[in-house]
Amino acid sequence: MKRIRILIYGETHGKGLSPVTRELVGKSRALAREISGKNALAYSLALISDRAESCRAELSAYGLSRIYVWKDAGDFRADRYADLLAETIRQEEPDILLVGGTPEGRSLAPRVAAKFRTGITADCTELALDAENRLIQTRPAFGGNIMAHILTPDRRPQIATIRPGVMSPAEQIESCPPPEWIFCRNTAQTSSIQFLGIEPADTAEDIDACSLLLAVGGGVRDKDDLEMFRELAALLGAGLAGSRVLVERGFLPPEAQIGLSGHSVRPQKLITFGVSGSLQFRAGIRQAQQILAVNSDPEAEIFRVAHTAICGDLYEIVPELIGQLRSGQPAIHKPMAMPRKNI
Repeated sequence: MKRIRILIYGETHGKGLSPVTRELVGKSRALAREISGKNALAYSLALISDRAESCRAELSAYGLSRIYVWKDAGDFRADRYADLLAETIRQEEPDILLVGGTPEGRSLAPRVAAKFRTGITADCTELALDAENRLIQTRPAFGGNIMAHILTPDRRPQIATIRPGVMSPAEQIESCPPPEWIFCRNTAQTSSIQFLGIEPADTAEDIDACSLLLAVGGGVRDKDDLEMFRELAALLGAGLAGSRVLVERGFLPPEAQIGLSGHSVRPQKLITFGVSGSLQFRAGIRQAQQILAVNSDPEAEIFRVAHTAICGDLYEIVPELIGQLRSGQPAIHKPMAMPRKNI
């Protein structure tokens, strides 16, 4: 059996790996388990960063075959980084290249695809292997109304960018064989991109990092009504997000949107108010551990994926919750039993 090789483009965050890089490692390991036969799939990682040493212990515990490290590459320049990643591909000769669907990854991956005249599928939400061990790249299409399954049958590597938050991160393995570390010499010294400086963007709440998250939907009638949800979120120590309809109305910024065209979140607890539960929204909450849904429509789709369902008017329930939390009393509501299906 021909050995399948996956190369992961690694990104760092602070002194460690970025969350999406851990997710790509976890998915690569899952794909390896799909293939029968010893050592039928190997996954390696390319890291264009001076932070390799701070990530060394973590990277050594993921079962990676090789780790390519490019030091002294400087700040991110898409053209220069693309040259370095392309050189890594020539050395590794992977069948598959996985890149996080981050601003950095989205600007880098198409340039690499053009260099190798190969296909690329952007913003994938699922990956699998077919009977011939070709990568099945799944992503939403036509506004999220269908899920497209895409193959790159002839050209290599098969390249996919992966939406952050949709896959389970890798867990470290005890006593796994150490990877081979390959330190590469920077051969891309020039760039046509001129770096002028960094200006911090307006800070927005990071809903991806919230362990408790409130999500509001089309049941909210007026923008001013969001103030009671902000108060409820503050009392609970939760983040506040919303469905696409509220962003389109201008009630919330795009950074707060959950769904196929927004964020995929993985909170420990998610509470939704007035969210109908469209396919697009449900795709963004697949990784939520517990979901409590409040909606006045007993047939709302959100109830099909909720672990706890409350059928009622949010304009009655939310003020009552706020009042009980202010007074220090437990907020108790009798849930309405609803059919439970897998997300």
